[in-house]
Amino acid sequence: MLGQGKSWLLAHLRDKFRRAPQAVSSSSLYRPSLSALIDLRTFPDREHSLALLQALASQLREQLDEATAGELPILSSGERVEATAEALGKYLRGLGGSRVPVLLFDTADQADEEFLDWIENHLIYQAIRDDSVVFVLAGRTRLRWKKFEVRRRVEPGELPPFDRPQTGEQIERLRGEEPPDGVTTALWNYSFGHPLTTRVIYDTLCRLSPDAPLDAVETRETDVAQEVYGLIENHFLSVVAQSELRELIWDTCVLRKFNVAHLRTFAGDEGATRSEASYLNVIRHLVASTLVRWSSEDGGYVLDPVVRQILARNLQMREPGQYLGQHMTAAAMYERWIQEYPRNAGDFLIEWMVHQREVWQVQGMPDDEIALQLAQAFQERLDQLTKEPRVQWELPDVARTLDERLLRREDAGLVIALSGLQKAARPFVAQYV
Repeated sequence: MLGQGKSWLLAHLRDKFRRAPQAVSSSSLYRPSLSALIDLRTFPDREHSLALLQALASQLREQLDEATAGELPILSSGERVEATAEALGKYLRGLGGSRVPVLLFDTADQADEEFLDWIENHLIYQAIRDDSVVFVLAGRTRLRWKKFEVRRRVEPGELPPFDRPQTGEQIERLRGEEPPDGVTTALWNYSFGHPLTTRVIYDTLCRLSPDAPLDAVETRETDVAQEVYGLIENHFLSVVAQSELRELIWDTCVLRKFNVAHLRTFAGDEGATRSEASYLNVIRHLVASTLVRWSSEDGGYVLDPVVRQILARNLQMREPGQYLGQHMTAAAMYERWIQEYPRNAGDFLIEWMVHQREVWQVQGMPDDEIALQLAQAFQERLDQLTKEPRVQWELPDVARTLDERLLRREDAGLVIALSGLQKAARPFVAQYV
C-alpha cells in the first residue's frame, strides 16, 4: 500500500549494492555487486522502452571499469528495441559470472501490463537463465508472470506494518532518543504501524510543540486527526477519482469485509432500487484502485487492513457519532442475517460480535461488562440456532465456520474477544463437526 516503505526499501537496496568501478574483491568466493533503480512511473509503457534501457545502461556503466563498461550493448534509436533489450539481458547474464547485478523496479503497478510483459520477455527472461542476476519489483499489486522460467523463480514478499516496538524504533530514529512506551502506544493507535502515517503525526507534533512534541500526543488529538485526514484524502484515496467512491470507502471503513449485500445495506438500498450490476461495477472500480482486493479466506472483498484501521480510527476521532452509527448499522445487519441465512450464521455471529463490541465500547460500557455481555449473547444465539427446526441441517456448516475462524484461525480483529467466546464455541463445535 502507499506509504508502507517500498520506495524507501528499494532506494536502500540500490545504495547497499552499488559499487564503485574499482571495488574488486581479493576473494575468489566473493562477487561484488552493482545496482540500478528504475521508477516505472517514468517509463510506464512501450513508448519508453528505449529510454528505460538507456537509463539502466547508464546506471550500470557508472559502476563498471572501463573495459567491462565498453562491452555494454550500444543502445540507440536506430536498432530494434527488442533486440537491444535481449542483448542487455544476455550481457547482464554474462556479467553475473564476476559480479551480482541487482536491478530494482519501483511502482511496477503503474506500468502498462503489456509493457511489463515486454520487460519480462525481452530483458528478465534473457538475464535470469544462470540465476546470477537479481530483479526486485515493488508495487501495490501482485504481478502476473507469463513465462514458466520466470514464474518459478519468483519469491513474492509483503511489507507488513510495524508493530509497536518497531514504531518506537522509528520514532527513536526521528527523535534521537527512545520514546516512552505510552507515547509509542498512543502514536500506534493512530497509525497502526504505517510508517508514513507515523511520520506525518510526528512531524505535526514537532511543528505544534517543538520543545516537547512527544508530550503533546493526547492534548493535540484534534490536530493529529486533521493531519491524518489530509494524508488519507491526498494520498491513500488519491487513486480513487470519483468522489462518490471516496465517500463509500469512508462509509464502509468499519466493515472487515463486504460484498454487494453489504454495500446495498450501507447505501440504504434494501429495497433493491439499484441493480446488482451497478454495485458490482462499484466494486470493480474499488479493486482497480488497489485499495480493495478479493479475499478467498474471508469470503468477501476487503479494504487494505492498515488503510481500513487508519480510516476507522480517524473517523472515530473526527465524527464519533457517524462512527458509532456505522457500527450500529453493521451490527443490526448481521443480527438480521443470522436469522435470514442460518447456514452462514457462524460467520455472521463473528462479525456481529466485532461490531456490537465496538458499539458498547463507544457507548462507554466497561470492558469486563462488554466481555460478559458478548459471551452471554453469543451463547444465547447458539442455543437459539440449536432449537430452530429449520436450521438443523445447517448446524454442521455453522460449527465448521466457528471452528475455523474462532478456534483455529489467528484473526487479529478477534484477539480481544476470543477468550470469552471459545468456552461457548468448543462444545457446540464438538457436537456438530
